[in-house]
Amino acid sequence: MAEIRIRDEAGWQWQVVEHASRRHDTPDDTPQRRRSLYFLSRYETRRCDDFPPDWAKRTPKDLLELWADAEPL
Repeated sequence: MAEIRIRDEAGWQWQVVEHASRRHDTPDDTPQRRRSLYFLSRYETRRCDDFPPDWAKRTPKDLLELWADAEPL
């Protein structure tokens, strides 16, 4: 599993990791996998569910765009 570190415009460092989990909240209760991209810092965590499969090969600028759209948790 890839782990990448980026810095935002304020200078905060973020660890970017992908996580897969199983979901059981489907109408027919069939397990499905949920892939999420997490942005972790010392003070905040964000989650992005809509991201490209080759995210680990993207530039820091591309990752910061995903970070900006990610949901704060």
